[in-house]
Amino acid sequence: MNLKKSLIIGISFCVPVSVSIYPNTRSNYSAEYKTDKLNKSETAQVDINDNATKDIEYAPIITFPASSKDSVNKALSLIHLVRINKFKNDIRQDKHIHLTQQGENLLLVSNLTEQGLQKKFFRQFSGSSVLLPDSNLVIPVSIGKNSYTLHGYKRHVTNTENFDSSPILKEVSIMLLGEIQPDINIYSNKFNLLGKNIQSPLTENAETFYHFELTDSIFNGQRKEYVVTFRSRNNTSPAFNGEITIDSATYAITSFTAEIPKQTGSIYHLNLKQTFLQDNQQRWVPDFQDFKAEMSYNLTTDSLKKQPLILIRQTLTNSAVPDNTFAGFSEKEALLAQKNNILNNTPLVELGSRVADAIITGYIPVGIFDLGKIQTIARLTDIEGLRFTLPLQTNESFNKYFSIGGHIGYGLKNKEWKYKTLAEVIVPTQNRTVLSFQYLNDYRRVDYNYNDYIVRENPLATGDIDIGGSIFAFHSVGYMNLRHETEVSLAHDWNPDIESTLYYRNNNLYSTDILPFTRNYITYDKINQQTITFATRFSVGQRVYDHYTHRVHIGNSNPVIYAILEAGKFHFGANNGNFGKVSTYVRQHVDFGFGHWDYLISGGVIFGSVPYTLLEIPYGRETSGYNMYQFSLLNFMEYATDKYISMHNEITLNGVVMNKIPLIKKLNLREMITFKTFYGTLDAKHYLTLDIPASVDRMTKPYSEIGVGFSNIFHLFTLQSVWRLTDREKNGVSPWGIKGSVRITF
Repeated sequence: MNLKKSLIIGISFCVPVSVSIYPNTRSNYSAEYKTDKLNKSETAQVDINDNATKDIEYAPIITFPASSKDSVNKALSLIHLVRINKFKNDIRQDKHIHLTQQGENLLLVSNLTEQGLQKKFFRQFSGSSVLLPDSNLVIPVSIGKNSYTLHGYKRHVTNTENFDSSPILKEVSIMLLGEIQPDINIYSNKFNLLGKNIQSPLTENAETFYHFELTDSIFNGQRKEYVVTFRSRNNTSPAFNGEITIDSATYAITSFTAEIPKQTGSIYHLNLKQTFLQDNQQRWVPDFQDFKAEMSYNLTTDSLKKQPLILIRQTLTNSAVPDNTFAGFSEKEALLAQKNNILNNTPLVELGSRVADAIITGYIPVGIFDLGKIQTIARLTDIEGLRFTLPLQTNESFNKYFSIGGHIGYGLKNKEWKYKTLAEVIVPTQNRTVLSFQYLNDYRRVDYNYNDYIVRENPLATGDIDIGGSIFAFHSVGYMNLRHETEVSLAHDWNPDIESTLYYRNNNLYSTDILPFTRNYITYDKINQQTITFATRFSVGQRVYDHYTHRVHIGNSNPVIYAILEAGKFHFGANNGNFGKVSTYVRQHVDFGFGHWDYLISGGVIFGSVPYTLLEIPYGRETSGYNMYQFSLLNFMEYATDKYISMHNEITLNGVVMNKIPLIKKLNLREMITFKTFYGTLDAKHYLTLDIPASVDRMTKPYSEIGVGFSNIFHLFTLQSVWRLTDREKNGVSPWGIKGSVRITF
């Protein structure tokens, strides 16, 4: 055996050193090494037996551990060099680079046992599942293969083959869990995985979220690489633990392995691995990605029972060379697909699909009809008392292109029937086009805004009084008036990012005892308003779910912009006039690493002299419920304006304060801060058109309110304390209140 060896080893910052190993005692050797950087020789005692010496012949590296502080500093220096060079190493920065991806995904539900489920459900699921040896059921919910092309950061699906338990369940997973296929770019400042915003280890202020340490240097072929480990500074926040390897010549990432610590909210375990290869043009190209996740919710109160787990597994193979091949499903995957089809017919899944439909679209399919919007089935008002409504509309089971429906409701107090009729036609064009007609004879809230489309994008929001704003809020609403409305609309998609709708409306609004229509002591029973409105929606990269004639816009991190032009005329009695409106709305969800910011900015101008029913009236809320798009402490019709600007802000932090408090941090609460403001002016000429009620004021200063509280309470509730900052001394206003809402979070 040749006991003297010449090796390259790493010390501290992996500086090359020359080493000679020679016998010292029977089982120990001394290692003398010299570094060019340190320019000195030192002797270290190393414990090497004969077997270890044999191993050294095959290992090109021995790494002596550096001091902890030094390894941290060197790791931060390496991370800084990676950031500096990321623009040349991140191939997606080059928009001319064409990447192809082949993705496979599998979504399962596991840990279903006969003890954890009712026996009849267990029997229903057994035929559609894979039964493991321990009698646990594994149910395939979604199985798929997809092909993609990438140009820069834009990703397009070129081919897909999926087996889903139902289309709506796929949309549930997209809506609630985020992107099913997590295409992660390690060079980004942040990622979004399963709906969670996670800070990247390469972000500019990563050291505030992660602890870094240089742990090793290795040779990969002819290349030397550094190994840097990182771990989250707070295991209750969604951040990674893992390691990255860095090419010593280019400071490019060659591999990335990470996991989210267990028991972070509903995520039980999450693993992510990425590798990169250098192509023949010396570019570092994404090679392979493997993503695994386990999610759980406490669906039973018995801690001895296993809780069901949602299992997600995706792989993604990248290539810089176009690949038009598309592999089919394997025999095992085909078996899972067969089980999946059986699953569709189980009563519980059919019920679950209906519930999912209600959550995602606001409608529940019942044969050839859709029941909904579901939140309109009941309400409580001063005029009608308790009111029950049956909303129905035919679906694609009745006709692929034509739908009819409406609603009929009965108030127990005023003993009146009210109704709406509806007809919609899907025009068979290349881009989605829907023609609609409706007539309504019903009561609405007095400050109902016909052009508040951005608020009504929420499938469970109507912009009017419904079961949530009255019965569930334990509040009877008084500001209502009767309306006869005729509306014809034509909606058209110009491209995936731009859609427009043209409306014609002819509405009669009727006077009430609470809000009479008067002028010069003369009372008018109604006001007629006729308008033509052109509304256009812009949002880059917008994803949608079209459920027959109903459209759901899926969450988007890019700004959503509405531009609205309206012209019309009004008359009551012998009085008439013309008017115009220009308004815009901008909404966005912004992730910033340790939280997210949601905002809505709106503004507009009204031209001409109009009755107060056509003025801009900011939404108020007189219940204990919370809605981001309503002012929590503003009364109904407290102000009216003809020129206005408004801003709603909601900031949610990922427990940056609460997760540092012992015991409290186990609750995984998320701090919540809200700030809302509105300001507008009102020309005196509008008072001459129609008497404005005495309860409606002109603004002399901006209205503002601020709230502080928590979200993610039991993964379901938000609660905050809200203070009104202006006009606190007015009669009938609340300067402070506790507001809450139901909001599902993960």
